[in-house]
Amino acid sequence: MVSVMQSRIYLSALVAALVTVVVTGCGDTSDPAKPQIATLRSAAAPVPSAATAEERPVIRPDANADDINALEQAYFGCLAAAGAPVAKSKNGEYGKPKGAAAMDKRWGPASEACAAKEPESWYDREQRINPEFADRLRDTVKCLTNKGFKARLEGDPPKIRYSDTAEFMRAGDAESECQREAFSSRIKELY
Repeated sequence: MVSVMQSRIYLSALVAALVTVVVTGCGDTSDPAKPQIATLRSAAAPVPSAATAEERPVIRPDANADDINALEQAYFGCLAAAGAPVAKSKNGEYGKPKGAAAMDKRWGPASEACAAKEPESWYDREQRINPEFADRLRDTVKCLTNKGFKARLEGDPPKIRYSDTAEFMRAGDAESECQREAFSSRIKELY
């Protein structure tokens, strides 16, 4: 047996559904100059293509701290405009979020809205788009071993690994040099 309370809830839900159908089914009288709101009748949102992801700003191999900061400021400015809780310093620059701000739920939609402005290193782009990436990494490892490091290639996607953390720390500049050498033709061509 249905209680009086359950009947009222059911009836209220039914009335609300009918009002929604009547109001939305009366035709489109919207002003074409106003932005449209997505409804069940509107077309699906376009899916970003792989080309869009490739269009992200690239941190070039020869980029300095000012170049990187300029790219990051454009990205953080977009995030702030999209509603993410991005802090701004006294000198007007945006900062990377810390603590609770980094966990804020507003980051998800803002990150999606600004994905095309997020800077990407030349190396990450190569990993994503270059079909010869693994071959160039093998060349990088060969260069490192010629310099005396115990480097190897592991994993999928492949990554350069060292015998221990101390060797990894020592190899920083040599690895960058070997990467530039191994990817030199791509760097000249694209970056």
